Amino acid sequence: MDNLINLLNHKSNFTIVTNTNQRQVIATNSLTPGDIIGPSDGLPAENVLDPVEILKCSDVAREVLSIGSSCDKGDGSDKDEQQRIDKEKMAFWIALAVMGREAEQRQQQSIKKRKHADTSKDHTTKPTQQQVHDAYLLSLPKEGPDPCCWSKEERDTLLQGTPLSKQINTTLKQIEDEYNRVAKSVDEGIKLPPFSINGQGIFPSVLWARSMHISRSFPRSLIDEEGVWWQGRKKYQPPSESVDTEKDSNIAALDDSTTVLSVRLGGYRAPIITTSSADQSKEEESKPPPQPSEEDTKLPSQPQQSKQHTPGANLGILIPLMDMFDHKNAHPVQWESVYNPSTQTRSIRFRSCVNIKEGDELYNNYGPKGNLELLATYGFAIHNNVLDSVEGIVLGISIPNSEDDEEETVRYQAQVELVREYDMPHRIDKDKGEFGVLFLGPFSLHRKLPSSSDHDGEDKPQDDSSEGEGVIPDELYRALSIIGLENVEEGPMVSIDEMEILKEVLTKKLEGFGTASSVNSKRSRDTSSSAADQLMRVESVEAYKDGQRRLLQLALAELDSLMLGNGGDDEVEVTT
Repeated sequence: MDNLINLLNHKSNFTIVTNTNQRQVIATNSLTPGDIIGPSDGLPAENVLDPVEILKCSDVAREVLSIGSSCDKGDGSDKDEQQRIDKEKMAFWIALAVMGREAEQRQQQSIKKRKHADTSKDHTTKPTQQQVHDAYLLSLPKEGPDPCCWSKEERDTLLQGTPLSKQINTTLKQIEDEYNRVAKSVDEGIKLPPFSINGQGIFPSVLWARSMHISRSFPRSLIDEEGVWWQGRKKYQPPSESVDTEKDSNIAALDDSTTVLSVRLGGYRAPIITTSSADQSKEEESKPPPQPSEEDTKLPSQPQQSKQHTPGANLGILIPLMDMFDHKNAHPVQWESVYNPSTQTRSIRFRSCVNIKEGDELYNNYGPKGNLELLATYGFAIHNNVLDSVEGIVLGISIPNSEDDEEETVRYQAQVELVREYDMPHRIDKDKGEFGVLFLGPFSLHRKLPSSSDHDGEDKPQDDSSEGEGVIPDELYRALSIIGLENVEEGPMVSIDEMEILKEVLTKKLEGFGTASSVNSKRSRDTSSSAADQLMRVESVEAYKDGQRRLLQLALAELDSLMLGNGGDDEVEVTT
């Protein structure tokens, strides 16, 4: 870590402090909105670990990419596209693990030579790309933070019965299958080396590389405007917010030819991405900054592809030093990519959006994420996370026998038309039930988010005194009304029966998260991880479970309130 800081963090305004295995980025002087965080001239983009360049230059990565798969002969379907991306991910993770092993080897060689080194040499020269990459890889923790890198005992102890347990086991199986497929097919001349991370074997080393990548990556658009704007998707979109013109006007002066791509995060919205140049600023300096359109504040539902795909273009980049900042919900921060065409150079920098005192911790914002996503990707969760959601709520309609029951068939056809009219997520499983089942969903539960005007950047617990308000989305009530359709002429309606169906589904989900328990009772006996790491995992899993329990309890209270307030009628009035 010290070597990486010496190479990159000169003339900076923060330092790295390590406490009980946890690193914190601390401001060494006060900052105001608009100030640059880190080196004043930013981090040169050439020091970024870019999957596109690594997949081009790494022998083992090129070999993995050359291995045939079903997607190479496919018809361009979503499945083929996903298989291609999976192969590129595996190639990059293997290459990253190999780079980590080679960095360790060069470090050992350097230690042997250091006794004879000339210490009078000038160390102010610009570091090479390999020096920066080696220092970065050697500074990374030797254990991956996400649950795929936890021991089996820890996963079984902490995640048992939760949807995350099944998700992690499925992910591990997919990664291992892809790795085994690649390992068996690699050419004899490019054998996968017997490298080891933290004394572990080949496959765990790939899991380590994957964990470092998914938990630390930034969008590739920071070094390539044609790259993916944002990694991943989020089903529940926070509302868009207008730009604070007073804060956004505090921008450093640009050179005549400089172009700046800015990714602004803060509040509970999706990031706002804008591009500005000095010429544009001169022309419009008298005009107020434009308000972001609805499309500007939404995450793309699918990665945008160019006609000729470049391997690695869909993968996030690793930015040495700048990935050390911890996450803080709703924290305002701005990432910038500065390109100067006259010198053909690019740099990456962070800009403060709030006042920061000397000695305060500096934070990043990983985006609007609930605890399920935080825990699965980064290995931690936040107590009282207002972005929490309960995913995977599915309701079913039995498909009738069209030959024997004409009335039920007419009703079912009307239900299908309503599903289409509402553009409701659904699937048909012909293997379920007697004649198949039409499944509606998946749906999610989530709290109403606080408005930005009432939010100062701190995480605030949601007031549960308003139990039962707003956690069940309108779309889920519409699904209940479709299930409750009895008379085609009268249309859809929600009755007590449909409410009971949803209560049963939610109650079953709630049982999977158990009851709140003490931290010590969940401590694993596995000694492969440090006590501090184990404690953080236990606390994070409990925060995740607690958030799920709260939302489910609020939803059940909402249903009880509607059912008790109907005055004894079978039908329940629901406004959507």
